[in-house]
Amino acid sequence: MHTYIAREIEKIGYRPSSLPNSENQFTWDGLRVGVFRIEGGREEQVGEYIRQYRVLFDTFCHFMSDGKDYALYSPNAYETHLMELPSCRHLGEEQFEGLEFCPVAYYVPTFVEVHVTNSHSGKIERQRLNQPKPDDFIIPNPKHPDRVKVGPLQYCPFGFVAGCEWGDENAWKIQYLDLSQVSQGILKRDARFGYIVLPLNQKLEEAIDMEEFRYDFDPDDTSIYINIRKRFDVETGQMSDF
Repeated sequence: MHTYIAREIEKIGYRPSSLPNSENQFTWDGLRVGVFRIEGGREEQVGEYIRQYRVLFDTFCHFMSDGKDYALYSPNAYETHLMELPSCRHLGEEQFEGLEFCPVAYYVPTFVEVHVTNSHSGKIERQRLNQPKPDDFIIPNPKHPDRVKVGPLQYCPFGFVAGCEWGDENAWKIQYLDLSQVSQGILKRDARFGYIVLPLNQKLEEAIDMEEFRYDFDPDDTSIYINIRKRFDVETGQMSDF
């Protein structure tokens, strides 16, 4: 099984165009980011891109759709883009009507199909294991001897982005990404969950709970739990805005 990661290769300083002779003054800092393919313990650089912001954060996320590799990434700090892998070719950017959203992290949930022997009937049932952990790939699994993984790791046709709307940097918010049309270079973002805030000191993937086990294999069953942060007035008990 392979994956792709990205990391900073070099810091870049941009000089202000109004000061062409100022060799040591810059308007902002950016990064040259390398993209690497990892498989079987080996790492190979397959490309790179420029991020016009001084911090990378977790703004690169590899996922697969219809057997092809893609990545969510942010080259300009205020919107999400779509990359084809391993070519690192830019496919498109998010479609959204409203304020720009500055991403700091992405998450695309995964699942595997498992066959489980029903302890009562003895029949084998086709079920779905969400967000599988490394131990879940052990066959046979000593923790679940009746559970056998079949098929490859699969990615949901949607993902999540944490970040802030332009001018609202009080806390990281969580929004939805539609990945169902990535083969056409189409990526859609929306705030269907409302104004929800990622808890402090918690990663985005830790805040999204897909429910570990589903007792069927319906790909359209996509209810989730989201850990969110709320603010309350101690005197009144009323919830207030951030």
